[in-house]
Amino acid sequence: MSTAVKAKAWVSQERGYPEVELNYVSNKRLNSGACFVGGGNRAFTASAGQLRALSDLGLIDQIKYLVGVSGGSYAITSYAYRQCQPDDSKFLPVGNEPEKLTISHLSQNPPEKTMLVAPQRAKEVAHASIWFDFWRKAALPAYVKFPHSSVEAEHSWVNLMSQIYYYPIGVNGNELIAWNSTHANDILSRNPNLKTFKFITPVPKSPYPIVGGTRVSPVHLWPYHSSEDRNTFTRVEFTPVYSGEPYSRSVTYYQDEIRGGASETIQVGGFIESFAFGGKPIGKNSPISDSGEINLKLYEMNNQDPSGFPIKLMTGISSNFMGTVFASSQYVSRFEILSLPTHELVPKVPMFPIHDPSKDPVEMFLADGGNLENTGIISLIQRKVEYIVVFDNTGTGPSTDNQNLQSLFGVGNAQKAETGFYYKNNQIFPEEAFYRIRDQLNEKFLQQEATIATITVKTVENLWWGVKPGFECRLTWVYLNAPSKWINRLPVETQNAINDKDSDLFKDFPYYPTQEFFLNTTQINLLAELTNYVVRSQPELFKKAFGVKQTPIKAAL
Repeated sequence: MSTAVKAKAWVSQERGYPEVELNYVSNKRLNSGACFVGGGNRAFTASAGQLRALSDLGLIDQIKYLVGVSGGSYAITSYAYRQCQPDDSKFLPVGNEPEKLTISHLSQNPPEKTMLVAPQRAKEVAHASIWFDFWRKAALPAYVKFPHSSVEAEHSWVNLMSQIYYYPIGVNGNELIAWNSTHANDILSRNPNLKTFKFITPVPKSPYPIVGGTRVSPVHLWPYHSSEDRNTFTRVEFTPVYSGEPYSRSVTYYQDEIRGGASETIQVGGFIESFAFGGKPIGKNSPISDSGEINLKLYEMNNQDPSGFPIKLMTGISSNFMGTVFASSQYVSRFEILSLPTHELVPKVPMFPIHDPSKDPVEMFLADGGNLENTGIISLIQRKVEYIVVFDNTGTGPSTDNQNLQSLFGVGNAQKAETGFYYKNNQIFPEEAFYRIRDQLNEKFLQQEATIATITVKTVENLWWGVKPGFECRLTWVYLNAPSKWINRLPVETQNAINDKDSDLFKDFPYYPTQEFFLNTTQINLLAELTNYVVRSQPELFKKAFGVKQTPIKAAL
Protein backbone atom coordinates (compact mmCIF):
# COMPACT_ATOMS: atom_id res chain seq x y z
CA MET A 1 0.00 0.00 0.00
CA SER A 2 1.47 3.34 -1.07
CA THR A 3 2.05 6.18 1.37
CA ALA A 4 0.92 9.63 0.26
CA VAL A 5 3.31 12.44 1.22
CA LYS A 6 3.77 16.17 0.78
CA ALA A 7 7.24 17.01 -0.51
CA LYS A 8 8.88 20.26 -1.46
CA ALA A 9 9.87 20.74 -5.10
CA TRP A 10 12.10 23.14 -7.00
CA VAL A 11 11.64 23.67 -10.73
CA SER A 12 14.82 25.67 -11.35
CA GLN A 13 17.77 27.19 -9.51
CA GLU A 14 17.58 30.73 -10.87
CA ARG A 15 17.24 32.13 -7.34
CA GLY A 16 19.98 29.88 -6.04
CA TYR A 17 20.17 26.31 -4.88
CA PRO A 18 17.79 25.17 -2.10
CA GLU A 19 20.49 24.81 0.57
CA VAL A 20 21.35 28.48 0.06
CA GLU A 21 17.79 29.71 -0.44
CA LEU A 22 16.73 28.02 2.82
CA ASN A 23 19.84 29.20 4.71
CA TYR A 24 20.83 25.61 5.48
CA VAL A 25 24.46 26.33 4.58
CA SER A 26 26.03 28.97 6.78
CA ASN A 27 27.39 32.08 5.12
CA LYS A 28 30.26 31.85 7.58
CA ARG A 29 31.64 28.90 5.64
CA LEU A 30 34.12 29.60 2.87
CA ASN A 31 32.74 29.54 -0.67
CA SER A 32 34.72 26.37 -1.27
CA GLY A 33 34.29 22.70 -1.97
CA ALA A 34 36.25 19.46 -1.97
CA CYS A 35 35.65 16.83 -4.65
CA PHE A 36 36.46 13.16 -4.04
CA VAL A 37 36.83 11.23 -7.28
CA GLY A 38 35.54 7.70 -7.80
CA GLY A 39 37.69 4.58 -7.79
CA GLY A 40 36.30 1.85 -5.54
CA ASN A 41 38.04 0.92 -2.30
CA ARG A 42 41.19 2.75 -3.38
CA ALA A 43 39.26 6.02 -3.64
CA PHE A 44 37.38 5.39 -0.39
CA THR A 45 40.56 4.65 1.55
CA ALA A 46 42.53 7.55 0.09
CA SER A 47 39.62 9.90 0.84
CA ALA A 48 39.55 8.78 4.48
CA GLY A 49 43.15 9.91 4.94
CA GLN A 50 42.49 13.23 3.21
CA LEU A 51 39.37 13.93 5.28
CA ARG A 52 41.32 13.34 8.50
CA ALA A 53 44.01 15.78 7.41
CA LEU A 54 41.41 18.43 6.47
CA SER A 55 39.84 17.98 9.89
CA ASP A 56 43.17 18.23 11.71
CA LEU A 57 43.99 21.43 9.79
CA GLY A 58 40.71 22.97 10.94
CA LEU A 59 39.38 23.17 7.38
CA ILE A 60 36.54 20.66 7.33
CA ASP A 61 34.12 22.90 9.22
CA GLN A 62 35.01 25.89 7.03
CA ILE A 63 34.40 24.18 3.68
CA LYS A 64 30.90 24.63 2.22
CA TYR A 65 30.57 21.49 0.08
CA LEU A 66 31.80 17.90 -0.13
CA VAL A 67 31.14 16.21 -3.47
CA GLY A 68 31.62 12.49 -4.00
CA VAL A 69 31.24 10.17 -6.96
CA SER A 70 31.24 6.36 -6.84
CA GLY A 71 33.86 5.30 -4.24
CA GLY A 72 34.16 8.97 -3.28
CA SER A 73 30.43 9.07 -2.54
CA TYR A 74 30.80 6.38 0.12
CA ALA A 75 33.66 8.35 1.64
CA ILE A 76 31.75 11.61 2.01
CA THR A 77 28.49 9.99 3.16
CA SER A 78 30.28 7.76 5.66
CA TYR A 79 31.89 10.88 7.06
CA ALA A 80 28.71 12.96 7.04
CA TYR A 81 26.02 10.48 8.12
CA ARG A 82 27.90 8.23 10.54
CA GLN A 83 25.90 7.31 13.62
CA CYS A 84 28.64 5.72 15.67
CA GLN A 85 31.33 8.27 16.48
CA PRO A 86 30.87 12.04 16.06
CA ASP A 87 34.48 12.85 17.00
CA ASP A 88 36.65 13.12 13.86
CA SER A 89 39.79 12.32 15.82
CA LYS A 90 38.33 8.93 16.75
CA PHE A 91 36.37 8.14 13.58
CA LEU A 92 38.95 9.03 10.91
CA PRO A 93 42.33 7.27 10.57
CA VAL A 94 45.22 8.82 12.51
CA GLY A 95 48.05 10.29 10.48
CA ASN A 96 51.43 9.05 11.74
CA GLU A 97 54.93 10.17 10.93
CA PRO A 98 56.38 7.95 8.17
CA GLU A 99 59.11 6.57 10.47
CA LYS A 100 56.44 4.84 12.56
CA LEU A 101 54.95 2.89 9.66
CA THR A 102 56.54 -0.48 10.26
CA ILE A 103 54.92 -3.56 8.76
CA SER A 104 53.82 -4.55 12.26
CA HIS A 105 52.14 -1.18 12.74
CA LEU A 106 50.48 -1.28 9.33
CA SER A 107 49.17 -4.81 9.97
CA GLN A 108 46.94 -3.67 12.82
CA ASN A 109 43.20 -3.76 12.18
CA PRO A 110 41.44 -0.42 12.66
CA PRO A 111 39.32 0.03 15.78
CA GLU A 112 35.63 -0.84 15.52
CA LYS A 113 33.22 1.92 14.45
CA THR A 114 35.87 3.79 12.51
CA MET A 115 35.97 4.64 8.83
CA LEU A 116 38.61 2.14 7.71
CA VAL A 117 36.68 -0.87 8.99
CA ALA A 118 34.58 -0.78 5.82
CA PRO A 119 37.15 -1.63 3.10
CA GLN A 120 38.44 -4.51 5.20
CA ARG A 121 34.93 -6.01 5.35
CA ALA A 122 34.62 -6.18 1.56
CA LYS A 123 35.88 -9.71 1.02
CA GLU A 124 33.92 -11.18 3.93
CA VAL A 125 30.64 -9.59 2.87
CA ALA A 126 30.95 -9.81 -0.90
CA HIS A 127 31.29 -13.57 -1.24
CA ALA A 128 27.70 -14.02 -0.01
CA SER A 129 26.38 -11.42 -2.46
CA ILE A 130 24.09 -11.99 -5.44
CA TRP A 131 26.26 -9.55 -7.38
CA PHE A 132 29.38 -11.73 -7.10
CA ASP A 133 27.23 -14.81 -7.59
CA PHE A 134 26.31 -13.27 -10.94
CA TRP A 135 29.94 -13.02 -12.03
CA ARG A 136 30.58 -16.65 -11.12
CA LYS A 137 27.50 -17.78 -13.05
CA ALA A 138 28.46 -15.72 -16.10
CA ALA A 139 31.35 -18.07 -16.83
CA LEU A 140 29.22 -21.23 -16.76
CA PRO A 141 27.50 -22.98 -19.73
CA ALA A 142 24.48 -21.54 -21.47
CA TYR A 143 21.89 -23.54 -19.56
CA VAL A 144 22.63 -21.72 -16.30
CA LYS A 145 19.61 -19.69 -15.13
CA PHE A 146 19.80 -16.52 -13.05
CA PRO A 147 18.51 -17.84 -9.71
CA HIS A 148 17.11 -14.70 -8.09
CA SER A 149 14.05 -12.50 -8.42
CA SER A 150 14.36 -9.30 -10.44
CA VAL A 151 13.90 -7.20 -7.28
CA GLU A 152 16.75 -9.04 -5.54
CA ALA A 153 18.94 -8.64 -8.60
CA GLU A 154 18.20 -4.93 -9.05
CA HIS A 155 19.27 -4.06 -5.52
CA SER A 156 22.03 -6.64 -5.09
CA TRP A 157 24.80 -4.08 -5.59
CA VAL A 158 23.00 -1.47 -3.45
CA ASN A 159 22.59 -3.90 -0.56
CA LEU A 160 26.13 -5.23 -0.84
CA MET A 161 27.68 -1.76 -0.68
CA SER A 162 25.46 -0.80 2.24
CA GLN A 163 26.58 -3.84 4.23
CA ILE A 164 30.22 -3.05 3.54
CA TYR A 165 30.30 0.70 4.10
CA TYR A 166 27.33 1.62 6.28
CA TYR A 167 26.89 -1.26 8.71
CA PRO A 168 30.21 -0.57 10.54
CA ILE A 169 29.22 3.07 11.19
CA GLY A 170 25.80 2.38 12.69
CA VAL A 171 23.78 2.97 9.50
CA ASN A 172 21.66 0.12 8.12
CA GLY A 173 21.12 1.87 4.79
CA ASN A 174 17.33 2.05 4.91
CA GLU A 175 17.28 5.45 6.62
CA LEU A 176 15.96 8.55 4.91
CA ILE A 177 18.14 11.66 5.01
CA ALA A 178 17.59 15.28 6.02
CA TRP A 179 19.96 18.19 6.57
CA ASN A 180 19.32 18.67 10.30
CA SER A 181 16.72 18.00 12.98
CA THR A 182 14.80 21.15 12.03
CA HIS A 183 14.49 19.93 8.46
CA ALA A 184 13.51 16.41 9.57
CA ASN A 185 10.86 17.80 11.92
CA ASP A 186 9.51 19.96 9.11
CA ILE A 187 9.11 16.87 6.92
CA LEU A 188 7.32 15.04 9.73
CA SER A 189 5.02 17.99 10.45
CA ARG A 190 3.84 17.80 6.84
CA ASN A 191 3.79 14.01 6.90
CA PRO A 192 2.86 12.61 10.32
CA ASN A 193 2.37 9.23 8.63
CA LEU A 194 6.17 9.01 8.36
CA LYS A 195 6.77 9.02 12.12
CA THR A 196 7.85 5.35 12.01
CA PHE A 197 10.51 6.13 9.38
CA LYS A 198 14.03 6.85 10.58
CA PHE A 199 15.76 10.02 9.37
CA ILE A 200 19.49 10.61 9.75
CA THR A 201 21.34 13.90 9.34
CA PRO A 202 24.99 14.88 8.82
CA VAL A 203 27.23 15.46 11.82
CA PRO A 204 27.21 19.16 12.76
CA LYS A 205 30.64 20.06 11.37
CA SER A 206 30.07 18.36 8.02
CA PRO A 207 30.03 20.43 4.84
CA TYR A 208 26.94 20.01 2.64
CA PRO A 209 27.35 16.62 0.88
CA ILE A 210 26.48 16.10 -2.79
CA VAL A 211 26.47 12.61 -4.33
CA GLY A 212 26.68 12.31 -8.13
CA GLY A 213 24.85 9.67 -10.20
CA THR A 214 23.96 9.24 -13.88
CA ARG A 215 20.53 9.13 -15.51
CA VAL A 216 21.15 6.61 -18.28
CA SER A 217 17.98 5.94 -20.29
CA PRO A 218 14.32 4.88 -19.99
CA VAL A 219 13.86 1.23 -19.05
CA HIS A 220 11.35 0.69 -21.85
CA LEU A 221 14.03 1.66 -24.40
CA TRP A 222 16.48 -0.99 -23.17
CA PRO A 223 19.12 -1.44 -24.42
CA TYR A 224 20.09 2.16 -25.02
CA HIS A 225 22.10 3.20 -28.08
CA SER A 226 25.70 3.76 -27.04
CA SER A 227 27.07 5.55 -30.12
CA GLU A 228 28.59 9.01 -29.68
CA ASP A 229 25.78 10.92 -31.34
CA ARG A 230 22.96 9.09 -29.53
CA ASN A 231 24.29 8.83 -26.01
CA THR A 232 22.46 11.30 -23.76
CA PHE A 233 23.51 10.67 -20.15
CA THR A 234 22.62 13.41 -17.66
CA ARG A 235 23.65 14.02 -14.04
CA VAL A 236 21.45 13.17 -11.06
CA GLU A 237 22.42 14.69 -7.69
CA PHE A 238 21.53 13.38 -4.25
CA THR A 239 21.80 15.75 -1.27
CA PRO A 240 20.35 15.93 2.27
CA VAL A 241 17.60 18.34 1.19
CA TYR A 242 16.82 17.49 -2.43
CA SER A 243 17.64 15.15 -5.29
CA GLY A 244 17.25 15.35 -9.05
CA GLU A 245 18.64 17.45 -11.90
CA PRO A 246 19.24 21.19 -11.68
CA TYR A 247 18.01 22.17 -15.14
CA SER A 248 14.81 21.40 -17.03
CA ARG A 249 15.24 20.37 -20.63
CA SER A 250 14.13 17.88 -23.28
CA VAL A 251 16.35 14.85 -23.91
CA THR A 252 15.95 12.40 -26.78
CA TYR A 253 16.78 8.80 -25.90
CA TYR A 254 17.58 6.14 -28.47
CA GLN A 255 17.15 2.40 -28.30
CA ASP A 256 19.73 0.18 -29.96
CA GLU A 257 18.66 -1.33 -33.30
CA ILE A 258 19.19 -4.78 -31.82
CA ARG A 259 15.81 -4.34 -30.12
CA GLY A 260 14.03 -2.14 -32.63
CA GLY A 261 15.78 1.23 -32.61
CA ALA A 262 12.91 3.26 -31.14
CA SER A 263 13.45 6.79 -29.82
CA GLU A 264 11.59 9.10 -27.48
CA THR A 265 12.00 12.69 -26.29
CA ILE A 266 11.41 13.11 -22.57
CA GLN A 267 11.35 16.20 -20.38
CA VAL A 268 13.71 16.02 -17.42
CA GLY A 269 14.87 18.29 -14.63
CA GLY A 270 14.07 19.83 -11.27
CA PHE A 271 14.57 18.80 -7.65
CA ILE A 272 12.32 16.99 -5.19
CA GLU A 273 12.99 16.52 -1.47
CA SER A 274 15.31 13.56 -1.12
CA PHE A 275 13.08 11.46 1.11
CA ALA A 276 10.42 11.55 -1.64
CA PHE A 277 12.67 11.18 -4.68
CA GLY A 278 11.33 8.49 -6.99
CA GLY A 279 7.78 9.15 -5.82
CA LYS A 280 4.91 9.45 -8.29
CA PRO A 281 2.50 12.43 -8.44
CA ILE A 282 -0.96 11.62 -7.14
CA GLY A 283 -3.44 12.05 -9.95
CA LYS A 284 -2.99 13.66 -13.35
CA ASN A 285 -3.41 17.16 -11.99
CA SER A 286 -0.99 17.39 -9.07
CA PRO A 287 0.49 20.87 -9.39
CA ILE A 288 3.13 22.37 -7.17
CA SER A 289 1.39 24.50 -4.55
CA ASP A 290 2.15 28.15 -3.82
CA SER A 291 4.26 26.94 -0.90
CA GLY A 292 6.33 24.79 -3.26
CA GLU A 293 4.88 21.43 -2.27
CA ILE A 294 3.62 18.49 -4.31
CA ASN A 295 1.59 15.41 -3.34
CA LEU A 296 3.34 12.14 -4.13
CA LYS A 297 3.08 8.42 -3.59
CA LEU A 298 6.23 7.39 -1.72
CA TYR A 299 8.83 5.39 -3.63
CA GLU A 300 8.69 1.62 -3.08
CA MET A 301 12.16 0.13 -3.23
CA ASN A 302 10.99 -3.48 -3.18
CA ASN A 303 7.84 -2.87 -5.24
CA GLN A 304 5.72 -3.76 -2.25
CA ASP A 305 6.24 -1.62 0.84
CA PRO A 306 6.73 2.16 0.78
CA SER A 307 10.34 2.84 1.69
CA GLY A 308 11.00 6.38 0.57
CA PHE A 309 14.38 6.90 -1.09
CA PRO A 310 16.97 5.54 1.37
CA ILE A 311 20.60 6.55 1.69
CA LYS A 312 21.85 3.18 0.46
CA LEU A 313 20.10 3.63 -2.88
CA MET A 314 21.71 7.04 -3.47
CA THR A 315 25.27 5.79 -3.04
CA GLY A 316 24.43 2.38 -4.52
CA ILE A 317 23.45 4.20 -7.71
CA SER A 318 26.50 6.50 -7.62
CA SER A 319 28.85 3.50 -7.40
CA ASN A 320 27.10 1.05 -9.77
CA PHE A 321 30.03 1.07 -12.16
CA MET A 322 28.66 -1.56 -14.55
CA GLY A 323 25.16 -0.09 -14.71
CA THR A 324 25.66 1.84 -17.93
CA VAL A 325 27.16 -1.22 -19.61
CA PHE A 326 24.47 -3.60 -18.37
CA ALA A 327 21.77 -1.24 -19.69
CA SER A 328 23.45 -1.09 -23.12
CA SER A 329 23.56 -3.59 -25.95
CA GLN A 330 27.19 -4.51 -25.31
CA TYR A 331 26.42 -7.62 -23.25
CA VAL A 332 22.90 -8.40 -24.49
CA SER A 333 23.89 -11.14 -26.92
CA ARG A 334 26.53 -12.64 -24.63
CA PHE A 335 24.54 -12.74 -21.41
CA GLU A 336 21.10 -13.45 -22.82
CA ILE A 337 22.58 -16.62 -24.29
CA LEU A 338 23.44 -17.47 -20.70
CA SER A 339 19.92 -16.47 -19.58
CA LEU A 340 21.48 -13.74 -17.44
CA PRO A 341 19.43 -10.54 -17.84
CA THR A 342 22.09 -7.97 -17.08
CA HIS A 343 19.72 -5.01 -17.05
CA GLU A 344 18.00 -6.48 -13.99
CA LEU A 345 21.11 -5.56 -12.03
CA VAL A 346 20.67 -1.83 -12.74
CA PRO A 347 18.62 0.34 -10.31
CA LYS A 348 15.42 1.66 -11.86
CA VAL A 349 13.65 4.76 -10.52
CA PRO A 350 10.50 6.50 -11.79
CA MET A 351 11.14 10.17 -12.63
CA PHE A 352 9.01 13.03 -13.92
CA PRO A 353 9.75 16.64 -14.93
CA ILE A 354 9.18 18.75 -11.81
CA HIS A 355 7.94 21.69 -13.89
CA ASP A 356 5.15 19.52 -15.34
CA PRO A 357 3.89 16.89 -12.86
CA SER A 358 1.05 16.03 -15.24
CA LYS A 359 3.56 14.04 -17.30
CA ASP A 360 3.56 10.33 -16.53
CA PRO A 361 6.66 9.25 -14.57
CA VAL A 362 9.15 7.31 -16.67
CA GLU A 363 11.12 4.49 -15.12
CA MET A 364 14.80 5.28 -15.69
CA PHE A 365 18.03 3.33 -15.36
CA LEU A 366 20.33 5.15 -12.90
CA ALA A 367 24.01 4.28 -12.58
CA ASP A 368 27.52 5.33 -11.52
CA GLY A 369 28.16 9.07 -11.60
CA GLY A 370 31.67 8.35 -12.85
CA ASN A 371 30.26 7.10 -16.15
CA LEU A 372 29.38 10.71 -16.95
CA GLU A 373 31.68 12.96 -14.85
CA ASN A 374 33.91 11.37 -12.26
CA THR A 375 35.02 14.36 -10.19
CA GLY A 376 31.79 16.16 -9.24
CA ILE A 377 33.43 19.50 -10.01
CA ILE A 378 30.64 20.62 -12.35
CA SER A 379 28.18 20.50 -9.44
CA LEU A 380 30.35 23.12 -7.71
CA ILE A 381 30.73 25.27 -10.80
CA GLN A 382 26.95 25.28 -11.20
CA ARG A 383 26.75 26.60 -7.63
CA LYS A 384 29.40 29.25 -8.36
CA VAL A 385 31.87 27.91 -5.82
CA GLU A 386 35.07 29.97 -6.05
CA TYR A 387 37.63 27.68 -4.40
CA ILE A 388 37.66 24.06 -5.54
CA VAL A 389 40.01 21.24 -4.58
CA VAL A 390 39.77 17.97 -6.51
CA PHE A 391 41.24 14.90 -4.80
CA ASP A 392 41.81 12.76 -7.87
CA ASN A 393 42.54 9.40 -6.26
CA THR A 394 43.02 7.85 -9.66
CA GLY A 395 44.34 4.38 -10.29
CA THR A 396 46.46 5.39 -13.28
CA GLY A 397 48.88 7.96 -11.89
CA PRO A 398 49.46 11.54 -13.03
CA SER A 399 51.90 10.69 -15.85
CA THR A 400 49.24 9.05 -18.03
CA ASP A 401 46.24 10.42 -19.90
CA ASN A 402 43.44 10.97 -17.43
CA GLN A 403 39.93 11.65 -18.64
CA ASN A 404 38.85 13.07 -15.29
CA LEU A 405 41.06 16.08 -15.98
CA GLN A 406 41.12 16.16 -19.78
CA SER A 407 37.36 16.11 -20.26
CA LEU A 408 36.90 19.36 -18.32
CA PHE A 409 39.17 21.17 -20.79
CA GLY A 410 37.93 19.45 -23.95
CA VAL A 411 41.17 17.71 -24.86
CA GLY A 412 42.44 14.18 -25.52
CA ASN A 413 40.48 10.97 -25.63
CA ALA A 414 37.83 12.49 -23.38
CA GLN A 415 36.24 13.91 -26.53
CA LYS A 416 35.25 10.42 -27.63
CA ALA A 417 32.35 8.42 -26.23
CA GLU A 418 32.63 4.72 -25.46
CA THR A 419 30.16 2.17 -24.19
CA GLY A 420 29.44 2.87 -20.55
CA PHE A 421 31.17 6.29 -20.46
CA TYR A 422 30.23 9.65 -21.90
CA TYR A 423 32.60 12.52 -21.15
CA LYS A 424 32.19 14.27 -24.47
CA ASN A 425 29.94 17.08 -23.17
CA ASN A 426 32.02 17.92 -20.10
CA GLN A 427 34.20 20.85 -21.21
CA ILE A 428 33.75 23.78 -18.83
CA PHE A 429 37.25 25.34 -19.01
CA PRO A 430 39.30 26.61 -22.00
CA GLU A 431 41.79 24.25 -23.60
CA GLU A 432 44.75 26.56 -22.95
CA ALA A 433 44.20 26.24 -19.20
CA PHE A 434 44.67 22.48 -19.44
CA TYR A 435 48.30 22.89 -20.45
CA ARG A 436 48.94 25.19 -17.51
CA ILE A 437 47.69 22.70 -14.97
CA ARG A 438 49.16 19.70 -16.81
CA ASP A 439 52.64 21.22 -16.88
CA GLN A 440 52.56 21.94 -13.16
CA LEU A 441 51.45 18.39 -12.42
CA ASN A 442 54.08 16.84 -14.67
CA GLU A 443 56.84 18.94 -13.13
CA LYS A 444 55.89 17.90 -9.59
CA PHE A 445 55.61 14.26 -10.65
CA LEU A 446 59.00 14.23 -12.35
CA GLN A 447 60.54 15.84 -9.27
CA GLN A 448 58.88 13.09 -7.16
CA GLU A 449 57.03 15.65 -5.11
CA ALA A 450 53.38 15.65 -4.06
CA THR A 451 51.58 16.09 -7.38
CA ILE A 452 49.47 19.18 -6.76
CA ALA A 453 48.73 22.05 -9.14
CA THR A 454 46.71 25.25 -8.77
CA ILE A 455 45.40 27.58 -11.48
CA THR A 456 42.91 30.41 -11.65
CA VAL A 457 40.57 29.77 -14.56
CA LYS A 458 37.34 31.09 -16.08
CA THR A 459 34.56 28.89 -17.39
CA VAL A 460 33.49 28.53 -21.00
CA GLU A 461 29.83 28.12 -21.88
CA ASN A 462 28.43 24.61 -21.67
CA LEU A 463 24.75 24.41 -22.58
CA TRP A 464 24.46 20.72 -21.75
CA TRP A 465 25.42 21.36 -18.12
CA GLY A 466 23.95 24.85 -17.85
CA VAL A 467 27.36 26.43 -17.19
CA LYS A 468 27.66 30.08 -18.15
CA PRO A 469 30.92 31.58 -19.46
CA GLY A 470 33.21 33.86 -17.49
CA PHE A 471 32.86 32.50 -13.93
CA GLU A 472 36.30 32.56 -12.30
CA CYS A 473 37.45 29.99 -9.78
CA ARG A 474 40.68 28.87 -8.18
CA LEU A 475 41.15 25.18 -9.00
CA THR A 476 43.58 22.93 -7.12
CA TRP A 477 44.13 19.42 -8.44
CA VAL A 478 45.63 16.78 -6.15
CA TYR A 479 46.78 13.61 -7.88
CA LEU A 480 47.40 10.40 -5.99
CA ASN A 481 51.11 9.68 -5.85
CA ALA A 482 53.79 8.89 -3.28
CA PRO A 483 56.41 11.70 -2.99
CA SER A 484 59.99 10.56 -2.52
CA LYS A 485 60.32 12.62 0.69
CA TRP A 486 57.65 10.44 2.29
CA ILE A 487 58.91 7.16 0.82
CA ASN A 488 62.46 7.84 2.03
CA ARG A 489 61.26 8.38 5.60
CA LEU A 490 59.53 4.98 5.78
CA PRO A 491 61.26 2.15 7.68
CA VAL A 492 63.57 0.17 5.39
CA GLU A 493 61.47 -2.99 5.75
CA THR A 494 58.40 -1.11 4.55
CA GLN A 495 60.28 0.39 1.61
CA ASN A 496 61.56 -3.06 0.66
CA ALA A 497 58.07 -4.57 0.85
CA ILE A 498 56.66 -1.82 -1.39
CA ASN A 499 59.37 -2.55 -3.98
CA ASP A 500 58.96 -6.34 -3.76
CA LYS A 501 56.83 -7.24 -6.79
CA ASP A 502 56.31 -10.79 -5.47
CA SER A 503 54.85 -9.59 -2.15
CA ASP A 504 51.14 -8.96 -1.60
CA LEU A 505 51.71 -6.72 1.41
CA PHE A 506 51.54 -3.54 -0.65
CA LYS A 507 50.76 -4.90 -4.10
CA ASP A 508 50.23 -2.14 -6.71
CA PHE A 509 50.73 0.61 -4.10
CA PRO A 510 49.38 3.26 -4.33
CA TYR A 511 47.48 2.57 -7.58
CA TYR A 512 45.36 -0.36 -6.46
CA PRO A 513 43.10 -1.28 -9.41
CA THR A 514 39.52 -0.06 -9.07
CA GLN A 515 38.25 -3.56 -9.82
CA GLU A 516 40.46 -4.97 -7.06
CA PHE A 517 37.71 -5.01 -4.47
CA PHE A 518 39.60 -6.92 -1.82
CA LEU A 519 42.45 -4.94 -0.28
CA ASN A 520 44.42 -6.28 2.66
CA THR A 521 45.00 -4.45 5.93
CA THR A 522 48.52 -3.28 5.10
CA GLN A 523 47.41 -1.92 1.70
CA ILE A 524 44.55 0.02 3.28
CA ASN A 525 46.53 1.48 6.17
CA LEU A 526 49.51 2.59 4.08
CA LEU A 527 47.33 4.32 1.47
CA ALA A 528 45.40 6.27 4.13
CA GLU A 529 48.70 7.27 5.76
CA LEU A 530 50.05 8.52 2.42
CA THR A 531 47.08 10.69 1.50
CA ASN A 532 46.87 12.08 5.02
CA TYR A 533 50.55 13.06 4.91
CA VAL A 534 50.29 14.83 1.55
CA VAL A 535 47.58 17.16 2.90
CA ARG A 536 48.72 17.70 6.48
CA SER A 537 52.34 18.37 5.47
CA GLN A 538 51.28 21.39 3.38
CA PRO A 539 48.86 23.33 5.59
CA GLU A 540 49.40 26.74 3.99
CA LEU A 541 48.87 25.38 0.49
CA PHE A 542 45.52 23.83 1.40
CA LYS A 543 44.33 26.78 3.46
CA LYS A 544 44.95 29.00 0.46
CA ALA A 545 43.33 26.44 -1.86
CA PHE A 546 40.11 26.60 0.16
CA GLY A 547 40.10 30.38 0.38
CA VAL A 548 41.23 30.91 3.95
CA LYS A 549 42.25 34.54 4.23
CA GLN A 550 45.81 34.97 5.35
CA THR A 551 46.61 37.50 8.06
CA PRO A 552 49.03 40.15 6.74
CA ILE A 553 52.41 40.07 8.49
CA LYS A 554 52.15 43.66 9.78
CA ALA A 555 48.68 43.06 11.14
CA ALA A 556 49.92 39.94 12.92
CA LEU A 557 52.67 41.95 14.61
